[in-house]
This record gives sequence, C-alpha cells and structure tokens, in this order.
Amino acid sequence: MWTAGIAGNALYFDGIGSNVTVLDSNSLDLSNSFTLSAWVIPTVAQNNFTAALSKNSASDHVYFLYATSGSGYCGGSGSPFAGANITGVQEVICSSSGLPLNTWSYLTSTYDGSNLKFYVNGSLSQSIPSNGAIDPSTGTLQIGASFFGEYFNGFIDEVRIYNRALTDTEIQTIYQQAAVTLPFDYSISNSGNLSVNAGSSVTDTISTILVSGVSRAVSFSVSGLPSGATGSFSSTSCSPSCSTVLTVRTSGSTPTGSFPITVSATGGGVTKTTAFTLSVSTAVALVVATPTITPNGGSFSSSVSVSLQSATSGSAIYYTTDGSTPTQSSSLYTGAMTITSSATVNAKAFKSGYNPSAVASASFTNTITGTSSTASYYVGKNGSDSNSCTQARSSNTPKLTINAALACIGTSLGAGANQIVEVAAGVYTETLNQAVTGQTFPTGTSWSAPFTLQAKVGDQVTIRAGGGAGGFNMYLFLPTSANWFVIIQGFIFDGINTGGQFEVGSCCDSPSFIRFQNNELINNMAYHSIFVSRYASNIEILNNKIHGGVFTCTLPNCGGNGFTYPMYVSGNNLLIEGNEVYGFPSFGIHMYNAFNFTEAHNNIVRKNIFHDYGISTNGGVAILLSSGANNTAYNNLIYNATANSEGIRIWDGCNNCSAYSNTIYNVAGVGLAATGGANNSILKNNISFSNGTDTA
Repeated sequence: MWTAGIAGNALYFDGIGSNVTVLDSNSLDLSNSFTLSAWVIPTVAQNNFTAALSKNSASDHVYFLYATSGSGYCGGSGSPFAGANITGVQEVICSSSGLPLNTWSYLTSTYDGSNLKFYVNGSLSQSIPSNGAIDPSTGTLQIGASFFGEYFNGFIDEVRIYNRALTDTEIQTIYQQAAVTLPFDYSISNSGNLSVNAGSSVTDTISTILVSGVSRAVSFSVSGLPSGATGSFSSTSCSPSCSTVLTVRTSGSTPTGSFPITVSATGGGVTKTTAFTLSVSTAVALVVATPTITPNGGSFSSSVSVSLQSATSGSAIYYTTDGSTPTQSSSLYTGAMTITSSATVNAKAFKSGYNPSAVASASFTNTITGTSSTASYYVGKNGSDSNSCTQARSSNTPKLTINAALACIGTSLGAGANQIVEVAAGVYTETLNQAVTGQTFPTGTSWSAPFTLQAKVGDQVTIRAGGGAGGFNMYLFLPTSANWFVIIQGFIFDGINTGGQFEVGSCCDSPSFIRFQNNELINNMAYHSIFVSRYASNIEILNNKIHGGVFTCTLPNCGGNGFTYPMYVSGNNLLIEGNEVYGFPSFGIHMYNAFNFTEAHNNIVRKNIFHDYGISTNGGVAILLSSGANNTAYNNLIYNATANSEGIRIWDGCNNCSAYSNTIYNVAGVGLAATGGANNSILKNNISFSNGTDTA
C-alpha cells in the first residue's frame, strides 16, 4: 500500500506476507563493495527478525539490511543489523540499540573490501574489519522480507543499493536532506550506577543518540547531588549523536547513603533525562606516599646532588638536613639540592585532604672534609652582631653578618681547623674584600682539618656587596704566603654592585690551598668573575655556575678587548673541574700570566661545560691555554658559540700543553687549535664537528 513517505511516497508492509520482489540483474550482483540504505518506520514492537532488504541465494541471502534482530544476534537487543556473506563466511554488524516505533529512521551499511560499517540516522554506530569478495547470487532481491520470510511491519522508503561504499560525509548529507522534514528527537542514557568514598570523585559517561530530524546542540545539567558534592561535564553541550563525561566530586563532609541523580539534556525544544544512583561510603583515610631520597644516603667527596620525590601527585615535600622531623614550616623542596657537608636528610610529604606521609631519612657523610651539619658559628637574618661568639654557636642566636662570625674564629694560622661558619638564607650586603675589611681570614691545617665557610644546605644565600666595596665581593690574600686549607661553598655571588666576584692573591703574594665549590656567580660586571693571581697555587674551582652580566671591563688591568672573563687564572697546580659557564662575550677560561710567560704551570681544566658564548664582535675562546707549561684540558663539553669564537686554543707560550677527549660542536670559529709558537702541543681523541673550522 502506498502512503506518504520521507520523500514522496512510501510502501506499507503488513508484517504477514507483503513484500516487494525484484528479479536478479547484473546491477544487483555486488562483488567487492556496497552501500545498502533504507528509511524505515517500525509500527509494531518486534522481538524477531524483520528484513528491510535482502538479496537471496538458493538457500540463504548474500547481503542484507534488517530493521530488527532476533535470538542469537546483536546480544538479543532487537537492534537493527546488516551484513553479507564474504568469502563463504557470514559477517554481521549491529547497531547499539533498537529503533523507536512510529518514527522514521535511516539505516545504512557499507562495505569497502576492508571494513563493514553500520549507520543509524547518518551517524556511525559500529565498524568491524572484514575483507574478501561477496558471495555471488542469482536469487531475487526482496524489500520487506527475506529468503526466510522475516516480514517487516511498518513503512519503508528510499531503498538504495550502491556498488561502492559511500563516505561518512555522503551518508550524513543524504540523511540531512531528508531529515529536515522530521521533528528533532534524541535519546539519552548513562553508563550505570556509581559508588564513591566521601572525599573522592567518580565519572559517568552520558550518551545521546539522534532519533529523528536534523541534529541540534543540547546542553547538560545534573540535579540530586548530595551536600558537599559537585558535578561537572567534560563538554557542557554537544549535538547528538554524542557523549560527555560527568565527573562527580565529593568532599569529606558529603553524607553517606544512596542518592538518585538526574542528568538532563535540553535543546531544540526537547528535554530528555536519564537517572542513576550515586552510593556514597565513609571516607577512607588517604595517606601521602612516603618520599624517596635519591641517592638514599652514603659517603661522598666534595659534594652530592640529592633529589626527593613522592608518588602522590600534587603533594609538597618538606625536608630538614639536621635530622629533625620536617613540618610544613621546614624547607620546601623545589628541586635537586647539593649537599657538601655530612648531613641527615629527613623528608615528609603533605597534601590537602590527605594524612601526611611517614618520614623518609638518609644519612650522607663527606669523606674528604669530615664536616658535619653542626656548624661552629651561625649567621642569619634573625641574628645580631651584638650577640656574643658563644651565643653565635646556636642557630637561634646567630651573628647578623658574615664578617662578625669570621672574627669569632681567630687570626692565627690554622685557628679555623675543623671550624664551620654556616650562613642561613638571605641577601648579605657586605664585602668579604680583605683590602677593605683588613680582617685576616680563618684557615685550616690540612684537607682533613679545613676551615669551611658555607651556605646552609637548601637555603638561598646571596653575597651582594654594596657599591664602592673595593671592587670585589670576596678578595682573599691575608695571611699571605700561607697554606690556607679553606672551603667556600654553596653561595650565590651577585656582582651587580661590584667589579669582580672572587679573587685570590695580590700583585705580589698569595695564599694557597683554597677550594671554591658549588657556588653560583651572577651579574658579572666590571672585572673577572674569578681571578687567581700568579702567586697562587693549589686552588680548586669546582662545580660552580657562572653566567649573566655584561662582562665589560671598567677597572684597571682587567684584560684585553674591553671584556672581562668568567675565569682569569695565572697560578700553578690549579684544578678547574665540573663548572658550567655560559652567556659570556669573550674568553671563558683565560690561562695567562701577563707578568711572566714562564709561569702558570701544571694546571688541569676538566669536566666543565661552556655554551652559548661569544657575543662580542671579536669573539673569544672557551678555554685558552696561553702561557706556562704542562697545562691540560680534557673531558670538557663546548657548544653553541657565535661570532668569531673558538672552542679550545693552545697559544704561543704554553709549552708541553695538551687537549684531549673534549667534545666541541656548533662553534662559529675554530673548534680546536694549537698555535705554532706553542711547543710540543698535544691534541688527541677530541670530537670536533659542525664548527666553522673543526681543527686548525
């Protein structure tokens, strides 16, 4: 019976025996691909098979499109399905839900030789991999029935069969063209009931399926949440068919029990709801994971980098280095810290809504210095120089200035043996320039009994002398001609107000055995950052970082070409190791004795990193060995230099000097060179590449 259809007229099928039969033809004998589609209106609820179209064989059907399914198919849901016999095997693909009654639905199935797909109302419902040829058939094509009967009850319109697979866009376009005459409708569902412990969160997927008409945007809302609970959607609106994720967050105060929750979707003049039950249980006490300390204690020489980590995301770690139990008033961990003295590191993690972690502990021992975390005298911003030296032995009553604490040690040679002055966090605007203070620096007696001036582990301690401080933050030369055995470690030297940062030795004399380590030199301005005079020996410059500032010479006798250098060294038996130097315009290490080319002997430059330098027009050299004898540079890394800069150069006047096992790359000038006037130079086992000239 003809009646009004989705486009023009449609046929009514009584579900008893009415169907349309089309004789076989070549155009219906599909082989490698197809598209099957039809608009259908089921008018009676079905729990068995009803065919929209079926191409039959002598005993079966070879491709088919069904409005409803029966037992054994599609999980018994009664949903529409389609399929084909491909290389002798029947492949079936189902929709996720049944069709609504008395409403037009557009069913489509495609096969492209690789995938079998099923669409409802222009939206992809399912796709499965499949390949092979469609079985041949000389049987009839039936509309509203199949070889097995399976009569459809309702209306069918716009039956189409293509010998190719239409694209998603083509299918959606066909649907939209016809659906404009249909009222907008959709269904909504959720993924099931939820259970959660108070103080935690849980999610539910909210899905919408376009039932009829052209898709329009719908907005989501939730109601029925218990007190202390909130709900949010991953997408507050979408156009069916689509989905969003509802996250329900509860607090510790959310009451226990079962609560009916309703999710509403509203759009296009249509509101739909879906409901589920939220079950809230008593809050479970959550505990932050105990931090891990890496390395977990042990012995070290010079220094050790220590990192902390908790497996609980979003937790904050607080730590101490004196063996006490950390609280949230202790030092906050923000990154790897460097320990230079023996210490017991305790760490504890905290997070809002959680119980704090247990305390993690690790003990570290400095085997060289034998220092401990207990200082001899303390300096802090909570102190006063009117506190006596006896009072300054407690961190609760420290000296206010570093010079005041140094004065407590004594001036006789070796008076500082095994003594430590520890400086707490803060900016100290005083100079340690002996030419200004006239104060003799404390000394030790050996590397087993040194004097140590150190920043408190984990604290940021800055030495920033005021303007007119004699040109240096720290200038050491008293007592002269002596073996000091002094360690200076852990500070930030800020040269914004001064010329130089750290100088050892005067024009005519110098101390020896000083270890300058684990410091950072910033705002390097009008003189060399580190200067070691020609009379100095056995000076160790270890694991420092030097960067920032203009490096522009404004003081007398600071070098050539108008620039200052991160390190200008003229002494003997020096060890320069593990430093990172960058952002300088000219030379990085300038090893040179302008007074006598025969000095500056037996110095070692190793394991340093120089990068991103040479901003001056004339360029510079990361490591210049230019006077003395038996100086060696090895295992250094040098990269990224501009202008006419070079990596390593052995210059006239440096005899029996060598450079080996260094890596140099991306240097605009020469990577590695030895000048003819440098006698018996050795260059071996270096890696030099991607430079202006790799070797010369």
